[in-house]
Amino acid sequence: MRSAPARSIGRSCVLLFALTAARQSPATTVLLPIGDLEPQYASQLCWAAVDTIAVNSFFPSCGTTAPIGTSQSTEAAYGKLGITSATLPSWLAAPSGSTKAMQLQSLLSACATNIQACNQSGIPILPGLTYQTNTNSMGLAWTEAVQQLQAGRPFLFVWKYPSGGLHQLIAIGYSDDSGEKLTIWDPLPIPDELPKSVPACGALALSTLGMTAKQLKSEHESQIDFSVYADPDADEGVAADHLLDQYDLARIEQPNPPGNLQIESLMRPAPPTPGTPAAARPASEPFAPALRNARKEGERVLDLLHREHRSGGRLSLGTPFAVVGVGLDELRATGGDPKVLLTQTTSAVLFPVLANGAVVDSFTVLLRRGRWTRGGYSNTAVADRLVQVRARYAKARHLPDRDLYMVSVPGREAFFAAYGVGNMAVLIPASNDPSIGATAGKAEPAMQQLGRLAAAVRIPRPPGTPAPRAP
Repeated sequence: MRSAPARSIGRSCVLLFALTAARQSPATTVLLPIGDLEPQYASQLCWAAVDTIAVNSFFPSCGTTAPIGTSQSTEAAYGKLGITSATLPSWLAAPSGSTKAMQLQSLLSACATNIQACNQSGIPILPGLTYQTNTNSMGLAWTEAVQQLQAGRPFLFVWKYPSGGLHQLIAIGYSDDSGEKLTIWDPLPIPDELPKSVPACGALALSTLGMTAKQLKSEHESQIDFSVYADPDADEGVAADHLLDQYDLARIEQPNPPGNLQIESLMRPAPPTPGTPAAARPASEPFAPALRNARKEGERVLDLLHREHRSGGRLSLGTPFAVVGVGLDELRATGGDPKVLLTQTTSAVLFPVLANGAVVDSFTVLLRRGRWTRGGYSNTAVADRLVQVRARYAKARHLPDRDLYMVSVPGREAFFAAYGVGNMAVLIPASNDPSIGATAGKAEPAMQQLGRLAAAVRIPRPPGTPAPRAP
C-alpha cells in the first residue's frame, strides 16, 4: 500500500468512515464505510477517481431517476467539455435535441465506451454536492480534519509540484493511536489490466481489473502522518507542496447554490511565461555515494518500522533505488533530452521494505541541508511494481539490481526503472499507459520514452512566443 511513515522534516484521492471508538483507551480510529472505492482507470484521472468516490458516498444509487451517482467516465466527459460546477446545471437542463444536449450525450457515450480516449487532467466539480475550498498552504488543521471525518465527510486534497503538475487524493479516516495520522485513498497506481469501457455511474467490477478487494485496499489505502498531508516536501522524490482542499461536502438542497469557482481558477494550468526559469533541483550527489550515505538513515528507519509493522515476517531493506525526479517544466524545456535529464545524480533514495520476500512498505530518504533524512511520500504499490520490473530486466541481462535506478515523473503519474546513461539509457515502465506508449516491463530507449512524455505535457505557445530555454 502507499505509505508515508513519520519523518523529521516537513515538505501522488476522502470518503465516509464508520466511527470506531476504542472505549478502553482515549485513542480514536475513524474509517468511513465507503461502498465505491476505486483506482483511477487511466493515467491522468486521479481527479475523476476521487470525485467519483466522494460523490458516490452521498449518492450510492445508480438508478434511472435523480439523484444518482457518477463515474470516472462521466467526470471525464464533463472535463473534456470544460464543464464547471457552475455551468453543469445548464448543460443538464439543455432541451432534448439541442446542440448542447447532443454534444453532452455524445461525449458521455464516447467516454463510457473508451475511457482511455478521455484520459486528460481535470478538476473535481463534485456534481450534486456543495463544498468549501481551503487554500491554506498547510491544509486543514488537525482538529478541522478530525471534525470533517467524525461528521462522516470525506475531503479531497491536492498536492502541487513546483516543477509542474498536480496529484489529487482523498482522506477517508484518521487515527490518533500513535500520533496524528490520516487514512487516505490514493487512486494510483492504475490497474495492470487497463479498462476500456466504464459505466456511466459507479465503479467497474474488480474482476474486470483482475483485482481482489484485498489487493485494491492494500494498493490504495494507507495511513500517513498528518504532517505529510500538510507539507509533503517530496512525492516520489520530486518536490511537492500542499495546494488546496475541498471539504464540508454536503448534498445540494433546493434551490441550488452557486458553484465554487475558486478551485477552478487555482488548478487550471497556465501557459509558461517566456523566460521563466525551471524550478531549481535540490542539491544532489552522484548515485554511488548517495546510496552509501543514505543507507545509515534507511537502517534507522527500518528499526522504527519493526516496532509498528504487523506483516507477520521479519522486515528487511530491499535494494534501494536512486531517484531521478523529472518535472513537467523540465520535460517541456528540454524536449525530453536524456543527456540533460538523466544526470546520474540524486537527492532522493527509495527504500523498498520486504517481509518474506514481498514488498510490504516503502519510504524515501532525502538529501536536505547536507544530511540524508527520512522524508516525503512514497507509494508502496508503485515501489512494488518498480521492484518487479527491475528484477525481471536485471535477471534477463545478468545485471545486479543496484545498477538500476528510478525515474520519477509524478506530475504525469509516470514511474520507470532505468538503466544506463544519457542517450544510451533505457526506461522500463512500472505501469501501462497508452497515452505515452508505455507498456509495463517493456524497456525502451530513454530518448523515445522521454520524448513522448515531453510531447504529452507540452502546452501550446501563443504565436511568436519563443520556446523556453533548457535549464
